[in-house]
Amino acid sequence: MSGENESLIARLVGLHGEGGLAPTATDWRRIFDVAGDGPLTVVNLLGFRAVTGEQAYHRYTRATAGAFERAGGELLYFGTVAHAFGLGDHGDWDAVIVTRYPSARALADMWLDDDFIAAHTHRHAAVTRSRVLVSAA
Repeated sequence: MSGENESLIARLVGLHGEGGLAPTATDWRRIFDVAGDGPLTVVNLLGFRAVTGEQAYHRYTRATAGAFERAGGELLYFGTVAHAFGLGDHGDWDAVIVTRYPSARALADMWLDDDFIAAHTHRHAAVTRSRVLVSAA
């Protein structure tokens, strides 16, 4: 792991913390390892708060649209989970979103974007739980 990436990870963790819905420093290191210099695909399974969660998540996606575009993000799929299996007691997800980024650095830059940082409160208001899968695209 380069010193530049470690510095970047320290900034990310300093801004977003390591609890709840944000990647830990270890997660960020793995994201950089998985992607190398190439693109990566991110799958988010989302559990929304009752009543207001879905609306709050739509506010989040609208508010982060500029940061997502500047990062070169590509929305591959966003929809309702109709059925899930093989997840133990956690098979009741509300939505799935699949995105692709040109690199791990692009994803990190999005998390450091002022618009993304400001909008992240909407994500916390929307989501009670999330599972994130990351793979080299």
